[in-house]
Amino acid sequence: MSDGERDEAEVLTRHAVRIFLRLRDDPDNATILLARDAFLARGPAERAAWDRAKRAASAVRDGRAKGKGPARMLLLALVVGTMLAAAASHRPLRMALAADAWTAQVPSSLVLASGDAVHLDAASAIVDETGTAAGAARRVRLLEGAAFFDVAATGTRFEVIAGPALIEVVGTAFEVTQAGDAVRVAVAEGEVVVSFADTTVTLQANEQARFAQNGSHRVDAVEMRSIAAWRENRLVTDGMEFADAVRIIERRLPGRVAIMGTGAPLGRVTGGLDLNDPEQALRALAALRGGRVVSIVPGVFMLFPGD
Repeated sequence: MSDGERDEAEVLTRHAVRIFLRLRDDPDNATILLARDAFLARGPAERAAWDRAKRAASAVRDGRAKGKGPARMLLLALVVGTMLAAAASHRPLRMALAADAWTAQVPSSLVLASGDAVHLDAASAIVDETGTAAGAARRVRLLEGAAFFDVAATGTRFEVIAGPALIEVVGTAFEVTQAGDAVRVAVAEGEVVVSFADTTVTLQANEQARFAQNGSHRVDAVEMRSIAAWRENRLVTDGMEFADAVRIIERRLPGRVAIMGTGAPLGRVTGGLDLNDPEQALRALAALRGGRVVSIVPGVFMLFPGD
C-alpha cells in the first residue's frame, strides 16, 4: 500500500465510521440509509472501508466505554489503528524488494556508485540509477523517507528523483524528503534546481521549498542547524510544518502515526526534540500544540492535535 493509497483509505475509513455511528444511533433514519447506500455504491474501496468499520464495531464491547464520545473514539482508533498496523508490517519488505539501499528505524550513511555521500534517515530507501557511460548523469531515486546528499562538484550533473520532483545540482549539500507526492527540499550549501509539475524553482543555501500534492509550493528561509538534524538524532523544527515533523518521528517508530482531526491546516511548530526516544518525542511534539497521543493498537499511534 503506497502513501497515497493509505491516505485515501484513511479518509474513506473515517467516512465509513461516521456513517456507521450515525446509523447505529438512528437505524431507521432514511437520510442516513441513503447516505450509506450511496457510499457503498461508489466502488470497492468504499465497500472495503465499510467492512473495516463493521469489523471494528464487533470488537467494541458495550462495557468498554460509557457514553457515545469514548465509544466513538475507540471505534475510530481500532479501525484506523488496525489498518495502519497492517500497512506498517509490509513497509520493510516493500523497501527491501524495491531499493538498492534502505534503512529500518535508525539512519545510515553510504557512498553511491558516483562516489558521492548520502545519509539516509530511518525508514528511507533509494535506488542508485547512475549511468555507466562516460559523462552520464549521476542519478538517485528516493523511494521513501528522507536523504541528505553531499555532492562533489565534478562537472557532471547530479539528479535526485523524488516522486514527481526532479532535483538537479552540480556540487552542493541538500536534504530531500518525500511523503507520498509531497516533496520538501532544503539546501545547506550551493544551489539546487527543483522541477515539480509545471514549476521550476532555484534554491540557494539556507532556503527550502515544500511542494504539495496539488502542485503548489512555498519557499522559506531555513536555519542551517535544522537541515537533516536527524543525522544527529535531533529534530529542530524552527517553524517546520507540523505534519512534516510528525513524519520525521514516525520513521523511527515500529508502526504508524495517524493524525486525527477535521483535516484543517495544522500550521507550524518551533522547538527542539530528542529523537533517541521517538515515542516521547511524538508526545512532546503534540504537546507543543496542546494535543495528545493515544496508542490503542500496539505500535500504532493516534495523534489528536490541539486547537
